[in-house]
Amino acid sequence: MTRNIKHTTPFLVFLVLSSIILFQYFVRTSIKRPFSKTSQLVDQTEPSLDNTIMRCRAKYLGCFVPIRQPDSTYRQLDLDNTKDIKTSCLDECSKRHGLYAGVNTRYQTCICGDKIEGLLWCRKNSILVEYRWDLAFKCKSFESYKIYKILSGCQKDFNELSVNDDLIGCLETLPETKEAMISRTARSNTVGECILNCENLGLTIAIPLQTKKTCICSDFISLFTKAENMKMILKQCASEGKEDRIPVYRTIVEDPACSTRFYDISEADPVALWSLPGSGNTWIRHLIEVSTGVYTGSQYSDNKLIEGGYLGETSSPLSGRSIAVKEHSISTLEKYKTIIYLIRNPYKAIIAEWARRSTSSHTGLVSETDLNNTEFLTYAESVPNKWLSGVKKFLDSAKRNHIVFYENLQQDQVMEMRRIADFLDLKSPDHKKHFESRLICMQLDAIGNFKRPSRNLSIDPFPKTMKQRFDDGILEMDRILHNHKFTSIVKSYLSSTSNST
Repeated sequence: MTRNIKHTTPFLVFLVLSSIILFQYFVRTSIKRPFSKTSQLVDQTEPSLDNTIMRCRAKYLGCFVPIRQPDSTYRQLDLDNTKDIKTSCLDECSKRHGLYAGVNTRYQTCICGDKIEGLLWCRKNSILVEYRWDLAFKCKSFESYKIYKILSGCQKDFNELSVNDDLIGCLETLPETKEAMISRTARSNTVGECILNCENLGLTIAIPLQTKKTCICSDFISLFTKAENMKMILKQCASEGKEDRIPVYRTIVEDPACSTRFYDISEADPVALWSLPGSGNTWIRHLIEVSTGVYTGSQYSDNKLIEGGYLGETSSPLSGRSIAVKEHSISTLEKYKTIIYLIRNPYKAIIAEWARRSTSSHTGLVSETDLNNTEFLTYAESVPNKWLSGVKKFLDSAKRNHIVFYENLQQDQVMEMRRIADFLDLKSPDHKKHFESRLICMQLDAIGNFKRPSRNLSIDPFPKTMKQRFDDGILEMDRILHNHKFTSIVKSYLSSTSNST
């Protein structure tokens, strides 16, 4: 027995020493290698970069079959380099001052126009955008084109200004790594090359760790998980004592989950989106479109909004092809079983609508001179009755109704969009799968093209007697909403002295 112990002791010592050495090696290598606390992060060596790659910013509007008519304003472009047909098309179209480009990958063709009407819409023959979308059959038709709105000209080289435009915030600590993230050991430590690497991988987020010569590429969901986390995780980069914060950049890659479409024929019952003019209807439509992935419609075919990307403006309002339909008229509410009512402080709504009328622009600002005349006062006098009549009709007409306060929307767009999605009962697999990504896209583009900037006026354009009548209407609306079990913030509108637009 003693002999056996003597023979085995050296072997046991060898095992113990070997285990200690292996453990120490594992600890040393884990510390040296960034993000090694998880095995899910894919670690790669950065390939050589092609510095001639063009970067083009464009918004994907969907797949359509263009109108082929002699009087159409679009033209087909001959491209020298069709290796990357999309980039070449966007580049050539932007050089010709085009605003919209279409790409057909099957035939390697490119079309370009300065108006969406010239590509997809023809009032003369009542050819609507939704019809051209149907013809494309989800991009399966040989004649279909992917249509893009060009946001800026294409460029080859990064510069400080363009890089700053890509910055969306900073992290206080390294992100928790996940399966879809990719870590690349960089050949150089420039921000531009990290962004370009992530774009080559088709990912939407770039995180350059310049001191470690490492670049992390990610999609929205892998980095933020939920839309609410975006505000919690992203901080201001320039903060005293916080020079070590990690910058996060958005690439030009569009998350495919964030594209917008029409509903298929008879896919949904029409939903009214009613508000007093000037209450932010156009802005909330933008938020709804980005967060749900479905175009909104309108009773008013506004050419400026169509050219701005609101393609649902061309859709028949009651066709059910859009997720909600902009309404300002009280008489048309009887046509809807479901209504979303957008309520805003009436003082501010009046000024905002007067600004639109005075400037013929959804983003124009009214001058104080335009508020100091009898025409403005005459218009303002008519608003309180319509405001009250609207809520009464809203409560009497619809079987299902939902209220959104503009002021709540300003404070928290994510929460309000979740409430709207729950109200609309969006249960499709596509909606559930991509909803969080869409909410993140919405936060990155929360303003849109048609939200009027706010400003403070040095005058109060409402006479005291008029404000008293307005306050009476505000108290009446508050009583009506409470009687119907709605939460109300309407009393906060009383005796308003804030006259920002």
